[in-house]
Amino acid sequence: MVLTSAGIEPPTTRWEDLHDIHGPRFVSNLDGLVLEISSNDEGTISSRQFTGKRAQQWVFQRGSTPGRVALVSLHDGRYLSVFSPGERIAAARTPFYWYLVPLEAGRYSLRTPSDLHLTLPTPPGACSTSPPWVETEAQTTFVLLENSSRNKEALKTGSIGEFAHPGVPVYYTYAPEGQIVVRNHLDTMLYGAVSGPGNNSQWPIGPGKKQHWYRSADERIHISTAMSDDGEQTAQVYEARVGMVLHVQSLGRQEKWRGIRFASIEEARYSRNATKAGSIGIKNDLGFDIFVSVFSTLQSGDTGQYRIKPNGTSYWVRSCPESVFVGVGSAPGLPQAYVGRPGFILHIQNWRKNGDS
Repeated sequence: MVLTSAGIEPPTTRWEDLHDIHGPRFVSNLDGLVLEISSNDEGTISSRQFTGKRAQQWVFQRGSTPGRVALVSLHDGRYLSVFSPGERIAAARTPFYWYLVPLEAGRYSLRTPSDLHLTLPTPPGACSTSPPWVETEAQTTFVLLENSSRNKEALKTGSIGEFAHPGVPVYYTYAPEGQIVVRNHLDTMLYGAVSGPGNNSQWPIGPGKKQHWYRSADERIHISTAMSDDGEQTAQVYEARVGMVLHVQSLGRQEKWRGIRFASIEEARYSRNATKAGSIGIKNDLGFDIFVSVFSTLQSGDTGQYRIKPNGTSYWVRSCPESVFVGVGSAPGLPQAYVGRPGFILHIQNWRKNGDS
């Protein structure tokens, strides 16, 4: 990379600490948005989705004071600067030296001499500065990634977990407005069901693939795996944030099959239904589709499995209490068993993993 083509003088000295930063870098916040300079004369600085263009590449120039750096754009040689009054962020032709503060696990913050933090907003927008007491960690903490094919692919897909979120089961990055997206970073098939208006059935998410749902507000998502040949399975419920990608890097402990969990009459919730004294009612108070089968002491009862939508109620004609089997999916979902009582509606709510107390 020839830095002089952008009017940038190559560094004449090496860094003296462990945080060696050479060559152009992409500056990404923890939500996967990167620092970008506009081509207009005003020199607007913004957070944007990744493109990989020169306007998103920055060279770190060391200052005379240890720990201070100037960021110069590979696009046109202008510097990332702060202007008073108002501590406005914009581009300038003269260097502005930031404090580059190393944080844990290869993450950094950029701060002014007055301890204001550079802020890359989510969703995309003009950059600003924030005082240290403002809780904006995802927007004021950065990873500085080299211009390599591997890193560009990670930024393009939001797959920045190893850099920005190492060791955590799930994390979020920015996604198109009006969508909830799940990306599967595991080597096994996942199944996802999202609450809220729209389709609430489980959908497969293949290894390395993604799935999306259209929603207008944050919801909940049930993520599960199919049962393995060893009888292991897992199911978790996560926050599903609209306009964000949920990246699944790992799941909770695999539950060994120990039989279907039984919820006693004391644990379950029932409401009396005098108008259907000879029927067992099942109401879905969850945000996801459930699949229900009601056993029958007599051979005349319908014991097939049926889907019940959120807030829906279905009935089975029975003359005595019977076993009820409920799952969020068929194989996936860790099914549970209840007692169905004629003349009552059984409410399915507060879904728990098999083995939870």
